[in-house]
Amino acid sequence: MAHQNRSRTHQWDVKANAVDAFVAAHDRLPHAAPRASASERRLAYLLHYQRRSATRDNHTDRQRQRLSRIEGFRWNPREAHWHAMLGDLRCFYLQNRRAPRYRSSEQDERSLANWEAKQLHLLRRGRLGASRIRAFSEFLGSAGNRADTGVFQQRNA
Repeated sequence: MAHQNRSRTHQWDVKANAVDAFVAAHDRLPHAAPRASASERRLAYLLHYQRRSATRDNHTDRQRQRLSRIEGFRWNPREAHWHAMLGDLRCFYLQNRRAPRYRSSEQDERSLANWEAKQLHLLRRGRLGASRIRAFSEFLGSAGNRADTGVFQQRNA
């Protein structure tokens, strides 16, 4: 049994090292996109599997720390992306003193306008999670007197 555990640990380490090598060679995490090579997809699926709560609960402290050291690895990449977008939106407001516009010639501004509209839509429909409501409400409060703050206040009164 001890030999089997050492073997599993060794296999896990080999896979983690393969992810590190991929990141070093490509300067990004592996993707599971159909256009990616089979080996890249395997590495992407491995990371996805490691993030699952049932799998994560069985990790040793060493394994959790090892995964956290992989450049770009996030336990919850969607949540990290959401907060990054909120940060970008906050910066846009601070720099431009206005909301991003859908019809801007800048692709980044159009993307921010679409993202903000989607978040406000989810907020109005009651489909934005509690932690996101808190973060978004802080943003709305810091963005000045926007008409959309009333939506938040009505929902949370």
